[in-house]
Amino acid sequence: MAANKFFQQELFKFSIFPKYQSCIDDLATNLADPEEWDFSDDKRKSHSILKNYLEHIFRKLRAENKICFTANNEYCCFNTGLVTKNLEEIFAFFFKNKNQGEGVPPYVFKC
Repeated sequence: MAANKFFQQELFKFSIFPKYQSCIDDLATNLADPEEWDFSDDKRKSHSILKNYLEHIFRKLRAENKICFTANNEYCCFNTGLVTKNLEEIFAFFFKNKNQGEGVPPYVFKC
């Protein structure tokens, strides 16, 4: 019998994302170079390709130790690999979560 595995996104273990969907919407429609961020059969347009991409790039950069932290670990960022329509790199920026505890992500997404 196969075990039922629940996929837990590592990005959400790392950070709290206030207003996650609105941030994804803004990234997809206003900030990033225009791209098709939904599968063609998606009835609800929620930018699922973009969400999967961000999870993948976060895991890759973490494994390669390419997430940059300040000396005191108060802030961190990583290059998303995305660019604006003017070819400017887009970074994800986080600050230390002040509400520490068991199972609480250590960072909060800022922008």
